[in-house]
Amino acid sequence: MVTPAGDLITDFGADDPTTSAQWDEWVSPTKMRNFAVGTHLLDWLDRMNRRVNPSDLPANWIGPASSMPGYDASLDHMLDLKQLGIRFETLVWDYIRTRFNCVQICNSRTDVIRLVKATETLDEMRNGTEIIYQGVLRDHRNKIFGSPDFLIRADVLPRLVQLSGSSVYGASFEGDLDEAAPELCDEEKGWHYRIVDVKFKGLKILGNGCINTTTSNKANRIQLAAYTHGLETMQGYAPPEAYILGRSWESTTSTGGSGGNCFERLGKADFAGADSGCLQQASDAANWIRAMRSNGFSGLGTGPHTPLRRADIPTPSHDNLRVDYGKIGDYDPWGSAVRYLATQQRDVTMIPGNKAGNRASILAGPPSITDGWGDANFSLPSTASPKAQRVLEVNLLPSPEVRPASATTVTDPRFRRTGNYAPQELEFFVDFEGIESTHLENFSTFPDAAAASGQFIYMIGCGHSFQGTWEDYECFVVSDITTAEETDIFRQWFAHMDAVRISHGVPATPEPPIIHWHRYERTCNRKSRAKNTPPPGWWRPSPESTTPPPTNPLAFWDMGIELLKVEPFGVTGAFRWGLKPFSKAVAPIANALASGSVNLWPSPSPVEHGLAASMAAVVPWRVGTTLNTRDPANPAQFADQLIEDSRAYNEVDCKIMFDILEYLRSNH
Repeated sequence: MVTPAGDLITDFGADDPTTSAQWDEWVSPTKMRNFAVGTHLLDWLDRMNRRVNPSDLPANWIGPASSMPGYDASLDHMLDLKQLGIRFETLVWDYIRTRFNCVQICNSRTDVIRLVKATETLDEMRNGTEIIYQGVLRDHRNKIFGSPDFLIRADVLPRLVQLSGSSVYGASFEGDLDEAAPELCDEEKGWHYRIVDVKFKGLKILGNGCINTTTSNKANRIQLAAYTHGLETMQGYAPPEAYILGRSWESTTSTGGSGGNCFERLGKADFAGADSGCLQQASDAANWIRAMRSNGFSGLGTGPHTPLRRADIPTPSHDNLRVDYGKIGDYDPWGSAVRYLATQQRDVTMIPGNKAGNRASILAGPPSITDGWGDANFSLPSTASPKAQRVLEVNLLPSPEVRPASATTVTDPRFRRTGNYAPQELEFFVDFEGIESTHLENFSTFPDAAAASGQFIYMIGCGHSFQGTWEDYECFVVSDITTAEETDIFRQWFAHMDAVRISHGVPATPEPPIIHWHRYERTCNRKSRAKNTPPPGWWRPSPESTTPPPTNPLAFWDMGIELLKVEPFGVTGAFRWGLKPFSKAVAPIANALASGSVNLWPSPSPVEHGLAASMAAVVPWRVGTTLNTRDPANPAQFADQLIEDSRAYNEVDCKIMFDILEYLRSNH
């Protein structure tokens, strides 16, 4: 006999939260992402942002991205992905609801905390409804509650996959799909439910059918595990698997295939096998969030944790309030604030090679460390990389410097002192702006993906110098988001470089270097070229470490990797070798010299980083704007303001590579 619904859900009335304070003890799976990816500090920052008086914050405090001058919500890529995800989920639901026996439980955001909605969910499960959309689950043991996208009766899952027209993968479900959940039905009737959550992303699927082990997918697995806790409580049975329904899928095995139909292949989390640890991690995540809520803000700072306005002290009161600088790119939208806190705390993970997992032992010593990497007792082991040693060295200096004073390690002939020019010395500086294809999805072919996966290059910026003098910059932009247009701007770029070379009388051999920063340009040149079968004869490949190597590759020179990391150069204030942090740290040093001229990016501007630049083309494209239309009053600029802002940003990217290179050549 099944337990009465109200008693089962509330533990016989012992756990039925009704007040805000009581709900603070309960945690939704959607709140567990930061714990899963190791950016716990974001939980605290988000909560602080709604509770701390701005006057209590440090004078130089930097808020979330949305509070920064020049912020444009239309260029917020995370917000755009969220909106696309909502639209995708709605399409999935609309497609399913006409093909199965379905019911929707939640109709508003507040329904998830209503006991009656959890009861309705359990009633529908006991009735054997095939698919329940936005049902409500509660687990009083772990105090986890939430509304997964779909609760699907297990025996229905093969039919869901068959919506794609394929039955190939129906046998990949593990466990007995007719297993009876004791709180739902009699044993001989036999059914139970499993979680299917919708994610607007391409799935990478391992040979065992599980989603791959990226940081993002770790968060997905822990979220599925948290929902599974609630499902186990309410049906009396823990299903061995839960699933992600993605926009498309691709196997990571060489023979596994790929597909663009969202129903064709579900990515699974295997809680009876490889992902069993996620169930405990979901409980740990709930415990962290609960502790942060109840202890971190007692009296806005009188509890056991340091109030945020003093989180810049070197020893935060909880390890989860520290920054993992190795994941600095995962702290959006609080990236600037987190960099500020890491700098104030002198967090040891700012030094390359120091992992967050080793931080506790580093700080404990002996000798103990209380002031991060600035502590007199802090030192690097003899096995530390030259990069780590250089970063620590320059950041301990009493005044800003670039070191070494003179380069000794790099032997590349392309790095030579200013003035030592070869005859007719010509150099190109290139930067691509691209769009991740998920932002281009218009759902016109749903349930098949309408946009191919990968990057689309919509802008190529190319500047050049001759005999050490910057001469000009040109920008090539697609008129529309099509492969033909992308191919054409590569053709224009190659033709432009040939024309510049010929105009200066520079021979084709040896070819002038094409200087870029890190791997994006050479990777995208390879992938964009491969979209054409066969590639045009004029489109030369990127250099690759393959056997045999590509024939006649482009003369790419990766300044970030083949120069700065070979030496390695270090500058006070920079802890990594990205173009922006390195340039921003070098600029005041270089510009203090009589010959110095390192010009930084315009600010404030809607386009201040690459993710905003990618959205700068998406926004006008969605309303049918011809992207490469020039401004009739100034043909050097583009008519669309966002494209023009992106062009200005791109031009600085190209010019600043020249500025930094010439500064290093002249002074180091």
